[in-house]
Amino acid sequence: MANYGIKISQAGYDVSSANLRQLIISSQYPFLKAYSQGSFSLSITGPGTYTQEIAHNFGYPIKFVHYFSVDPTATSNRFLGIFGADAPFGTIACESWQDSNKIYIAWEDTSDAPGGFKTYPYTVYGYYYLFYDSIT
Repeated sequence: MANYGIKISQAGYDVSSANLRQLIISSQYPFLKAYSQGSFSLSITGPGTYTQEIAHNFGYPIKFVHYFSVDPTATSNRFLGIFGADAPFGTIACESWQDSNKIYIAWEDTSDAPGGFKTYPYTVYGYYYLFYDSIT
């Protein structure tokens, strides 16, 4: 490895001789540059698709990641990225898309009332991270 840039090794490894698997960070490889992060909640009142818009105004499609949680205090039931589950009661899904200035993050529940996933109404909590990097 070159002797320039940033390298951080795992505990117990000398950064000057550590191999790539022993490093936490190496600027030899590009990594995402964070722009912003945030959260929102959607109140699900019945079957349908509920969408949150997040503006970034860069003028180009960016890299991003998101997830939903039904119970923000639990570490389980977090739905990362695009998720879908079909069951006898309907479909539960989260999805996302974007244009050159906005991210759209949606939760879809097509369950019959009172709701096969959760009893209506219920709330889902969305979390997202936006990066400066273009997807192209």
